[in-house]
Amino acid sequence: MDLTEFFELIPTLEKEDLVKAKTLIDFNLGLDSVVEPLKTDYHVEDEFIYMGICSALTLHLVIHPMPFSIFKKTGGGALLKKNAPHMREFVTNNFTSFRKTERIALYGLLSEMIVQHMLEYKIILLVPSVINNLSRIPSLFERQFPHYLESGLAVAMMKSRCQK
Repeated sequence: MDLTEFFELIPTLEKEDLVKAKTLIDFNLGLDSVVEPLKTDYHVEDEFIYMGICSALTLHLVIHPMPFSIFKKTGGGALLKKNAPHMREFVTNNFTSFRKTERIALYGLLSEMIVQHMLEYKIILLVPSVINNLSRIPSLFERQFPHYLESGLAVAMMKSRCQK
């Protein structure tokens, strides 16, 4: 393989392979900045869910959310990693056409449903307590908007609410 073929190969590599290639190149150049391969246990959408929860809570409490990079190292981060798939699955199955910015707003609206439910039952509002209730979002959505998912109205309705 000559240098031209190598440069043509680089854009086709995955991020993890690029990090490995960089590590190998650094080693061969004698550089001390050997980088460990990127290890991320969190789904990209988990930060959006965290932002949505924080925005929903700021409507009812004075909170100062910590950056996600710090939050994910706490017990709340481990709880989010365990419970976020429920919310992601609900959004993935029902709101596939939403762009990134719309999904961020959608996570805020869905988190607000959870917060309202918790207020109704006088549950203490904390980020971890909202995270513990992420699995309830399908039933809470159906309760608040009966048959909207089945009829296809949910996407149009939530798109209009996300754009406000």
